[in-house]
Amino acid sequence: MEKPIRTIITLLVISVISIFTLQAKEVDNQPGVGLKEATFEKVIQKSSESTDKIVGQEVDYCLWYNPNKWELLKENLNNVAEYSFKIDDGDAFAMIIPEEDITPLEDAPYIIFEGAKHSGVEDIKILKMENHLVNGVEVLYLIWSGKIMDTKFTYMYNIYSGKEGTVQVVAYTLDDLVDDKKEVMEELLNGFCIPEKS
Repeated sequence: MEKPIRTIITLLVISVISIFTLQAKEVDNQPGVGLKEATFEKVIQKSSESTDKIVGQEVDYCLWYNPNKWELLKENLNNVAEYSFKIDDGDAFAMIIPEEDITPLEDAPYIIFEGAKHSGVEDIKILKMENHLVNGVEVLYLIWSGKIMDTKFTYMYNIYSGKEGTVQVVAYTLDDLVDDKKEVMEELLNGFCIPEKS
């Protein structure tokens, strides 16, 4: 199933993944999404099986991942992604998209959905939106679904915004595979970290 998933998702990702660049032009006067007085629904530590680590080159972040479940791709899925991954059976993909600009977390969902609609995504639905503390770092955990070319898919995000910049850790698959892939996708998202300063 790898080929159809990659084709469908990559077409969408080209437009949607660069969502944060829309902020200055289109979102300056838009309301937030009600996350400013955040409490953490979950406090999460990385999996003990996530033994390999990658680090950001321009933006200071890191990600622990399980090399037995996720392949770090030599070729990125999108030109704004710093790292890209493929699950071992090819039925899900993931990317890390760092930006030096700082985007308030409460604005991120609005920007994402405006970018998705602009890209022709239909039937957008927020499935979950929570504030998580992941490895000591505050992130916005977001799951949404949409339809493009009559195919339904689901995106899962951990979004970080701080003095280092903004980082999206995104995992995605087709709707009918989410139940099977959710746990391993979340495990990857929950490897996100900000390096401690020495």
